[in-house]
Amino acid sequence: MTALDVPSGATPSSGGMQASCVPATFMPPPAPLFTLVAFEILEFVFMIVFGPFVMAVADDVGSRLAAVGAPVASTMNDCGPPLCGCTVWNLPSLSRVRWLWLWLLLLLLLLLLLLLLLLLLLLLLLLLLLLLLLLLLLLLLLLLLLLLLLLLLTGHGCGDRCLCRCCLGCCRMSGRHRGHGLLGRGCRRCRCTLGVLLLLLLALLLLH
Repeated sequence: MTALDVPSGATPSSGGMQASCVPATFMPPPAPLFTLVAFEILEFVFMIVFGPFVMAVADDVGSRLAAVGAPVASTMNDCGPPLCGCTVWNLPSLSRVRWLWLWLLLLLLLLLLLLLLLLLLLLLLLLLLLLLLLLLLLLLLLLLLLLLLLLLLTGHGCGDRCLCRCCLGCCRMSGRHRGHGLLGRGCRRCRCTLGVLLLLLLALLLLH
């Protein structure tokens, strides 16, 4: 062995070769913080929704997640040079855990979809009720307009019951039994009053 093979201040018998060897270790990437936070939030939500069933599932999932990234040092030199050795990392398969979380996420999404459908049905029922109320109001207004038109067009005598007090006053002042209405001779003041009411109802109908 020459001077180039032996480092300064060390001899082959003093272990200088072992001290200058760099261990060939494998360091896995650290778990993202977002993944850990997401798992914690999902665990809290499922604890509230599903209850005791999730307790056992959460214990199993927590133990499996704690096993991820835990190094298991191996004293066997089967993955590196015989002088340096190596560190073996045990990364278990998480297929079962992933499938379990996927099923739970699907159940949660189905529950959310059902809630949205129920809300949409309630909104549709409210809209239908509002439309029915509007139709009833329109029918009442139309019936009132028809009644006023009949009163304006047909008319009746002074001896009959009248909606306007002015008609009876006109008939008493003239001394004649005259009908009032658009088709017959009668009190102009009464016809004007009914016409104003008709115009007001038409304006209300247009505003609605």
